[in-house]
Amino acid sequence: MDDNAFQPDTPEAELHDQATVLMAGGALKNRRGHALLTNDRVIFLDQRFDVRAAWAVGGILTGLVAEQLEKRREKQVLVDLPLADITRVSHETKLTVRDILVIEGGGQQYRFANGLKAWNPLLRRALTERHGKAVADEGDDGWRVTG
Repeated sequence: MDDNAFQPDTPEAELHDQATVLMAGGALKNRRGHALLTNDRVIFLDQRFDVRAAWAVGGILTGLVAEQLEKRREKQVLVDLPLADITRVSHETKLTVRDILVIEGGGQQYRFANGLKAWNPLLRRALTERHGKAVADEGDDGWRVTG
């Protein structure tokens, strides 16, 4: 990541990519995938086959099959949220997941397992420097976009 990515009028660039779970309310509705933070938007792509788990549990053959199946299938974009639409970012804790990133924007709320610690400084910087937004803290657990 380059500091120029935070400057206005530069091309879209990746700031952070992480494997996570999009938490949607029920145990069967949670989606495993990759959350990608760019200097312009948040994108979440689902992942049906966990290649690392297949290698660990089933060995070489299972890992290779899972890898090929994941490469062949068409990835589904479940979240494509422009950073300019973000109104609030907060932290939530549940019994089994200690670091839940909650992003509100575009009239919706998105919850990602594990992400606040990595994304919080990047989101704040991109919103303030690149998009000219003002951010107001709401205690230790979140902040609101005010401008």
